[in-house]
Amino acid sequence: MQIKRLKIQNFVGVPAADIEFQKPVSLFVGRNNQGKSTIRDAIEFALMGKARAMSKFNEARNLVHGDNGMLVELDSIDKETGEIRSIRRTVSTSGGTEANSVLRYCLNPQEFIRLPAKERGKLLAGVLGGGMQDVIRDAIAEHIGNIDENLLNEIKRSGVDILDVDALKKQVVECRRQYKRDRQELPEKPPLLADYELENGYDVEADRKKVAELGERISKGGEYLASVRQNLQIKAELMDIEKAIEAEQAKIEKVPELRGHAKPDEVRIMSVCGEVINWILNNKEQANCLCPVCNRPNKRIIFKDRKEDIEEWLSDYQDGIAEQERIAGNNECARSEIGRLQKCRKELNQKLVKIEYKEGSEDLLKHLTEERDKLQVNIANYRRYEDAIRQYEQAEEKAKRLDELIAECDRIDDALKDGGPVKSAIAKGGRKLPINKNLLRLWDIAKLTWSDNGEIALGNIPIEYASASEQYRSGCVMALALAEVSGVGIAALDGFEILVSDNANAFMQAVEDCRINNVLVFYSTDKDFTDVEMPDWLEIFFVNGGKVTKYL
Repeated sequence: MQIKRLKIQNFVGVPAADIEFQKPVSLFVGRNNQGKSTIRDAIEFALMGKARAMSKFNEARNLVHGDNGMLVELDSIDKETGEIRSIRRTVSTSGGTEANSVLRYCLNPQEFIRLPAKERGKLLAGVLGGGMQDVIRDAIAEHIGNIDENLLNEIKRSGVDILDVDALKKQVVECRRQYKRDRQELPEKPPLLADYELENGYDVEADRKKVAELGERISKGGEYLASVRQNLQIKAELMDIEKAIEAEQAKIEKVPELRGHAKPDEVRIMSVCGEVINWILNNKEQANCLCPVCNRPNKRIIFKDRKEDIEEWLSDYQDGIAEQERIAGNNECARSEIGRLQKCRKELNQKLVKIEYKEGSEDLLKHLTEERDKLQVNIANYRRYEDAIRQYEQAEEKAKRLDELIAECDRIDDALKDGGPVKSAIAKGGRKLPINKNLLRLWDIAKLTWSDNGEIALGNIPIEYASASEQYRSGCVMALALAEVSGVGIAALDGFEILVSDNANAFMQAVEDCRINNVLVFYSTDKDFTDVEMPDWLEIFFVNGGKVTKYL
């Protein structure tokens, strides 16, 4: 691709510009902050839909200035097919090509230098095809070999790709930290009997046997005391029953005789006779009445007189009869209760057992129980001691395993460190990519090399550890080298004096050798170029306050 024309309207600091690219090299000169970088950003925006200015100003709509809105137009030609392509972008047509496209780094080579090597490798793998997977895999297999299965599972669970050596190293370090923390939590010394209030040489089996013997004695003693207590309870109940029987017997009274030595039966017979006469008088209206007892007729008046005599006779004995009945009833209740109490006394006597109480039995049983309880505490403490011993033995095994894992992490970490065997093997495993020797000479960095795995070095020094000046000069060379290997055909450089007589022809020859169609050089200077003889492959544009003027 070769850029033919760039038209800008209200893009960041450039209100308007119309630039035609008629020669291979275009030099944009001017003081700092005059809009030179905006030209580069406008080209990037047109080709990719994104630019560095996008991140600076957050969103495309923030790039709009003035009343006419923002517009970037770019015309280009395909050198192989001759096809002309026109691109027109406004705020609504921003976005498109991926931000990590190689074109972005051809226009901004210093960003390419600052990328991590693995990111540069991914970018080059996308451009050149293939990749470093096999190289990384072989380097890991050769210098690390098989990874401990437990550590490997931890790494897999974290989601880390084994072939991402930096992420792998970071995860191995994290695993080692965790293993060390786990190791510190494990006990260093085995438990002692004294830790559980037991004497050295403690015999738990002897205590278990003694506890069994004491258990039998305590059981028998408990049964004995239970029988003694039951007898005492029964005897207390018997005493209460005897008292109750005596009380009931005291309630029994002698039935008094009737006055005049009358018999109760006589009184009852006379009472019946009175009731019969009363029935006769109430139910017979005639003057003579027939006696239902003797079946003899008598006058009514005779029955009436007889009734009065009987009532008079009975009145002398009725109170005595009632008293006799009351006392007899009370006596019957008392005798019934005495019978019930005697039955209970008999049942309780049957429950009594023959047993002799021995003085001090309760104290002996208490002493035996206390002795057994102490032994049981010792046995429980010994069980805790045995559990602690088992846990310590397990901890010893775990500590041994953790030490192995820590050593494994140390081994892998050492292999993966910067300058270590794995990264060295990966660096050596990359395919060397071409850099024009004239460019290396012009920028005085003859030892600069780069590989398709993303490694860039100055001799044996990775570019990350080179000086700022060396990184800057390497970036200028990388722009042309990256444009060459990718076939983009466009590259941007910062601040190189290409018009020095000894360098001009060599520079242009390198541009042609690299098959670069457009080289954009941005040079911060207030130098006057009016007396400089221009080569036919170069055109100069002055940028001042966002205004672009072509040098004629």
